[in-house]
Amino acid sequence: MSARNTTNRTTSVSHSPVRGSERTDSSRESGRENTASAAPASVTGLSTEFLAEFESMRKQLAALHSVPQQLHDHAQRLAEFDALRNEIEELRNERDMLQTQLEEARATIARLQQQQQQQQQQQHQQIQQQQQTQQQQQPALVEDEGMDVDPQGTAASLWATEHGRAHLAEQRKERENRKMDEDSVVTRDTTTPKKQSPAATKQQKKKSSPPTFAAIAKKNVTTTRSRSVIKAPSEAMVAWASRGFQASSGETGYTFVYLKSPHRMPHSEVRKRLRVLGVSQARILDVHFPTTGIVGLLIHRSYETELSECLQKHGITTTTYNPLAIDTIKDPKHETLSDGDKQQMARDIHQRRILRTCLFMPQAHVGLSILRYFSSSEYTGPHSIPKDMVKAFEAHRPAPKRQRQQRELTPEVAALAFGKPPTAPSTDNQSPPTLLYRPDLPYHIHFHPNTSNYIISFTLGPYQFHGLYVPPSLSHTAFRNLLFQLDINDSTLVFGDLNARLGSRLGDRRTNGRAPILEEWLLHHGLHIWNETLAFGQATFEKQGVGRSIIDLFISHTSAIAAPSLEIHGNQSLSSDHHLCTLSFYPTLSVPRLPTPNAPRLHWKLQRLKEDPVRILYVEEFRRLSQPIAALLSDHRRQDHESDPEAIDNIGRMLTEAIYTALDNSVTRGEDRPKSWKWFWTNDLQELADRREEAYRRWRNTPATLERAGRWCEYVEARNRVRKAVRQARNRAWKQFCHTMQHQDSSSTNAIVKRMRKNRRTPITFSHPQGPAAAVEAMADHLSTVFGGEREVMARRTDQLEDVGPDPFDFDRILHVIRKETPARKAPGCDHITGAMLKPIAVPLAQILSPFLRFCWCRSRLPVAWRTAQVVPIHKKDDPTVAANFRPISLTSTFRKIVERCILPTLLAEMPALDIAQGGFRAQRGALDQAFNLQALMHQHREIHNQDPVVAFLDIKSAYDSVDRSVIWGALSDHLNQPYLSF
Repeated sequence: MSARNTTNRTTSVSHSPVRGSERTDSSRESGRENTASAAPASVTGLSTEFLAEFESMRKQLAALHSVPQQLHDHAQRLAEFDALRNEIEELRNERDMLQTQLEEARATIARLQQQQQQQQQQQHQQIQQQQQTQQQQQPALVEDEGMDVDPQGTAASLWATEHGRAHLAEQRKERENRKMDEDSVVTRDTTTPKKQSPAATKQQKKKSSPPTFAAIAKKNVTTTRSRSVIKAPSEAMVAWASRGFQASSGETGYTFVYLKSPHRMPHSEVRKRLRVLGVSQARILDVHFPTTGIVGLLIHRSYETELSECLQKHGITTTTYNPLAIDTIKDPKHETLSDGDKQQMARDIHQRRILRTCLFMPQAHVGLSILRYFSSSEYTGPHSIPKDMVKAFEAHRPAPKRQRQQRELTPEVAALAFGKPPTAPSTDNQSPPTLLYRPDLPYHIHFHPNTSNYIISFTLGPYQFHGLYVPPSLSHTAFRNLLFQLDINDSTLVFGDLNARLGSRLGDRRTNGRAPILEEWLLHHGLHIWNETLAFGQATFEKQGVGRSIIDLFISHTSAIAAPSLEIHGNQSLSSDHHLCTLSFYPTLSVPRLPTPNAPRLHWKLQRLKEDPVRILYVEEFRRLSQPIAALLSDHRRQDHESDPEAIDNIGRMLTEAIYTALDNSVTRGEDRPKSWKWFWTNDLQELADRREEAYRRWRNTPATLERAGRWCEYVEARNRVRKAVRQARNRAWKQFCHTMQHQDSSSTNAIVKRMRKNRRTPITFSHPQGPAAAVEAMADHLSTVFGGEREVMARRTDQLEDVGPDPFDFDRILHVIRKETPARKAPGCDHITGAMLKPIAVPLAQILSPFLRFCWCRSRLPVAWRTAQVVPIHKKDDPTVAANFRPISLTSTFRKIVERCILPTLLAEMPALDIAQGGFRAQRGALDQAFNLQALMHQHREIHNQDPVVAFLDIKSAYDSVDRSVIWGALSDHLNQPYLSF
């Protein structure tokens, strides 16, 4: 109501002056004609009340005009009050935060002070220990002879120690005072906070506000790093800087400068004295004491003149010292050595000193430069060293491998920028592909020699296969040469990862640079890609986040195979980006099958012989089965000379069967370990692998929705679990294996290590493209040319000799040979019997072998199985398809080895003595012994004639194999009895 009344009143007031003005104008018009006396009458006509009311209304109107300004001022004060209240709250929050940070800072300072005190105590203890060690120990090298050392230290060293202690104490005191000042400042700031300026308040508000995109982008702007500017470089620095842009002048290389010294002192003291004399420490590469009263300085030859001048200023002159002189060897224990040996010892000591100095230099390149200079052919001084020391230095301190930095250009970009061809990637470490085939495959596989690290070639019957893996880094030219060097015929199959994409021809999305080369090669040989007709558009490579492609191909002539089918197993993970691909077909040519093995190796569980009940059962079974053999031997020995000629073979066969039966009834037979056996694989790992494959199949079969992403995460988790479990299982099995190796005997450990080394090498066997039978014939033809036929019979055999001489087959001798001289782990012969089978039954077996071998000795004949050797070719070198590159070894029966060991002592006693130079095939002699003897002879020749001998080595090809045995038997015929020649 008040506002409405005010408005009406204002309107009426605004109309009143208008009427008054009209009245005044009319009076003016009339006043033009009348005189001025009429004006007072019109003014007095206004009422006094109207003027008073008009004045009051004017005052009220003025008051109403000032109200909006007052309201505006009041609202502005309220806004300022709210802003002040918000700032007060922010200041309170910042105060609380600063107090919290202050408490944390105080705790951190206290912890750092405690750690620093502990470090200072440890440093003080280390300094004391070092001083005690320097005072108590004599810092002399093993090979430096005759060094005098002051155990109590010199005055300079004691002064340096006291000066170091005082310096450390001053530093500690300064740190404590600095910390006390910081604590006092922090306390003053927290107790009496000063009033902040508006700029500081604005800065705090800016910190509390959330960061903007512009602020973050501003921080990412690269700022130039300020570099230190040398305002007043010294003359030495200027000379050093100028030498980097000038041609080399003066002497090059390194040398030793020797000075006299009354006693030996620490290296630090020597350097300190030189620094006092004005010698640059950076030019002194090493300090050493070669002998008593001499100190050696290793320097660059360009500094030799300057060093001499600097020393001459202080009355110091260099001395001549020969580190190779014989008087440097002062140890009394070497007085008996000759002058030549002493000189050689001095040379060795000096050379090792140089190598040790270079090894411990901080800058490895400087040490390598020193060794290369002293080992070069241009240097002929007394400090010459062999080149082997340079190799030893490089082995101990190899050069760091240079890693490509982030801003370094790749070879391809460098080729575009500078016109240089990119360096081809190294293929030296590229291993050839590997072929995995079923252990029970009934077909013969013949491998061809590797002509490239990207190809594996083999033959299976009439078919020829080429497996390829061509990495993406291989150039197009190398890829073309690789394809056109393959031997292609009508029955050739090529398969593998070619990393070539043919685009729409195979249903792929794109092509690459290898496509034209591959198509040209296919057209040249008339080959067909089976992926095109049997698996069109099916990807063989698929990687999450990269894409899909068809790069694993199967290629052949269409007439080479019949009814082919290609299956790409996309639902199997196998922890690989490549899918498993299988090509099945019917061969158009007959493939011969392998024959059934005629003499498979027999195995028994011999580890069970360590159990007492099993071993006792084995011995008792053999005793029971050997009784008929003993009775049969007695009958044959009582018969006349016309006994059964097959009796010896029958008895030998019965003895072998008795051992077989006893082993079957006690330890039982064993089977070969399957090829698929893994020493760490368990059922739990197999279950985890099955879960991984199941997760992969679920991911593959899920449509492209959000659920598919979850399935992929499940598969990745399952795959990681399998990898982790396999790694843990391998580590666990390896630790158990190492524990077993640690606690077993050394012979078993050596056998295991030997087998591990053998398994790391790729087994190479002699093979023939036409099969094992053809390989046997080829090897037999080669051996017949090497051995040269059968040996002639030196004497006519009889059923029984009349004069057999002494009997070498007594019970004790056979028992000793079985227990002590028969190896337990040697490969058996054709009868499959090893020494480990005979050792438990040594006593009953010796009771049978003693009369049986005596019977064979009288008949001059052994069983056929004991005289039959199994020849195994061992690859030596070069092409494995050539029989001449194999060395044959003969696996003989263990019983034959027992016979040979029994007659060996008698044979050695009656035969003429061998030459002392003969080292092969003799006990307690070997290649190392012969090498040692040769070295001794060479050294003796050098001492007597004062010159190095000339040694010629002669290697006779197939020396042992080509020896005529008849010559050996003829040489022994004059010294041995008839039984030895006929046995």
